Amino acid sequence: MVESWYSGDVKFDDPLTSLVGVKSYKNNVDTLAGRTPLGKFMFDGACINLHSVTGGEVVSSSSSSGEGDDGGARTIITDVVTRWTLRVTVKALPWRPEAVFSGVSIYELRPGGTGGVLIVGQRDYWDSINMVPYSSSESSSMSMSPGDQYRGVDKGTALWDFLGQLRPDGFRAVAAAPELPYLLLRRGDGYDVRRYPSYAGIETTYDRRDYGYAVLGAFAVGMDPLAPSVMRVYDDVDSVAPREKTMTWPLRYADPGEGEDAPPPPPPNDALSKAGSGQWKSVAVSSKAGRVVAVRTFEDAAVGPAVRNADRELRTMLGRDRLVPIDGSEEFVEFAQYDAVHSMGRRRTEVWIELAGHPF
Repeated sequence: MVESWYSGDVKFDDPLTSLVGVKSYKNNVDTLAGRTPLGKFMFDGACINLHSVTGGEVVSSSSSSGEGDDGGARTIITDVVTRWTLRVTVKALPWRPEAVFSGVSIYELRPGGTGGVLIVGQRDYWDSINMVPYSSSESSSMSMSPGDQYRGVDKGTALWDFLGQLRPDGFRAVAAAPELPYLLLRRGDGYDVRRYPSYAGIETTYDRRDYGYAVLGAFAVGMDPLAPSVMRVYDDVDSVAPREKTMTWPLRYADPGEGEDAPPPPPPNDALSKAGSGQWKSVAVSSKAGRVVAVRTFEDAAVGPAVRNADRELRTMLGRDRLVPIDGSEEFVEFAQYDAVHSMGRRRTEVWIELAGHPF
């Protein structure tokens, strides 16, 4: 933290904390980063991913007070808005839970200081508790400005949101494989938003899910597939020519730092040589572009009614928070399973909806 960037009486507000003064602000940052005695006891591994920075335009405005340098005009710097995701491990608890927050920071600026600009205020909002629900009846009057899309809540709500992430997970089912990596863009109220890289994988059609697992499991021996298994089921069973259900396993993904539009890596040579022939006639090599998806996790068995109910719930949440699915996504449900087949414990199943409209 560069103290000279901040006004001496800078004001900071987030859902849990309200502070005044650069020393208090710095102490708060250092505590979260584990640089104070309390922080060293409580926290570990704090990190923040910055997704976007907007604002900060310099404009001139007339001033009736005549206080401007040019006889009535004064310089105004518009608020800077950042979107971010913060993770921190609470090491004071034996099971070392990780707390995750995403949201926006709105910085109030004014000319001054050694660098020409001073931060005089910062307001943080969390996506999980501060977002203003979208109302279609008020759509014409609702601003898309982050300052209008978020509102304050009582600190009890924020504390409950934080403490709720610290509960022990209990006995979880064994993961089937290492997980396809992603960047968490939003921890929302009831859902997440993630950015996945492009990847090369294998895909098969199936009638019964256990058959799909058996086919891909036998095909992928020695290829080190990744979790999750991603299924797509179309809502056209009553049509004359219903589309087949598909199951996809990721194999290789684009390396970090290659950019959002990086092409998928080449699939393994043995996958290319076997797919589509002989006993592997139903298996195809697939390349998937990087994408942003909304995700709702549920623990019920991944049977048709439970999956479709989770999909409906997620679509309602996306409408509430002004996120737009891709065209045609209502024609199918897409869901992901992470656990080894027949494993015991709490299972992890998710419904996915790819997004076309989002602020990331």
